[in-house]
Amino acid sequence: MVTGRGWGHGVGLSQWGAYGFAKQGATFDRILAHYYSGTTLGPAPVTRVRVLLAQGKQRLTVGSQAPFRVRDGLGATHTLEARAHTFGPGLRLRVDGRPQAQPLPGPLLFIPGASPLRLDRPYRGQLQVSVASGRLRAVNHVGLENYLFGVVPAEMPHDWLPEALKAQAVAARTYAMAVRKVGGDFDLYPDVRSQVYRGIVGEKPSATAAVQATAGKVVLYRGQLATTYFFSTSGGRTATVTDVWPSSERIPYLVSVADPYDSASPHHQWGPLPMKAARLKRVLRVPGRL
Repeated sequence: MVTGRGWGHGVGLSQWGAYGFAKQGATFDRILAHYYSGTTLGPAPVTRVRVLLAQGKQRLTVGSQAPFRVRDGLGATHTLEARAHTFGPGLRLRVDGRPQAQPLPGPLLFIPGASPLRLDRPYRGQLQVSVASGRLRAVNHVGLENYLFGVVPAEMPHDWLPEALKAQAVAARTYAMAVRKVGGDFDLYPDVRSQVYRGIVGEKPSATAAVQATAGKVVLYRGQLATTYFFSTSGGRTATVTDVWPSSERIPYLVSVADPYDSASPHHQWGPLPMKAARLKRVLRVPGRL
């Protein structure tokens, strides 16, 4: 039988703990200072991000409920009708009211009109489509704050207390800046490789308000961006980064701290769960016999 506490890697901000602190009346800045030891708040270094939405595709469909535009790789801008436009690596589109599709030089930058652009779902900002190794890649160029509208309610329940949501907003903003792929074709993934981003359909008014209330604020350590890991539940105490990832260098603001208010989490304490010795050995990577 196996028993345990917590859920997630245990490093940085405990989301259920932040919720508990908010219930105790703590403000978002106090919550962040507790979980990221020795840090301060400061301004975000950028205002836009590039989020990879699709890659390796043979065909993509970009559309909108209102007329929109596309700028080709030579800088010419063309008009597109208010509908879905499907195309392949040849980048052939019906533009400027012409009856036949024609190839456009890439990469293509789709620019919204009065309604958002849609790929698999609607997104704020612009969509850039390029061809790599004969396949299509789509990247969302979006303002940092607008990006967070689709992140915060995907990472924390939107009906939680405002100060917890504000803490999550600042942590998510900072994490996006800390892990973005500077100099590549995109900055961030839309999933747990960076953090979950669901676009407009994932937005919630409460989370949007938290993003707006903390606009432009990030967590800094000695003037530099902190890597603001976050997770669900600590079970009473967070972990030091080197205890979870032994190959990591020591990071002064990612040290174990008491987490006294996460007891409302369903994962605060769990078990006992039946588990065979062979599976436990495999999961824990224990050499020899148990």
